[in-house]
Amino acid sequence: MPGAHAQTPSIRVPILVYHRFAATVNDSMTVRVATFEAQLRFLKERGYQVVRCETS
Repeated sequence: MPGAHAQTPSIRVPILVYHRFAATVNDSMTVRVATFEAQLRFLKERGYQVVRCETS
């Protein structure tokens, strides 16, 4: 049946992954807390919203 499957517009969701936070960077897996806060502020100012990953 033609047209039976309406196309749903795709939604793109950026996902940021962080390993560790610290006051100072000790390795390539650590992000300074101040840097992380600045990145979140940058995203918020541009209309992005945080979606928490909840675990049960």
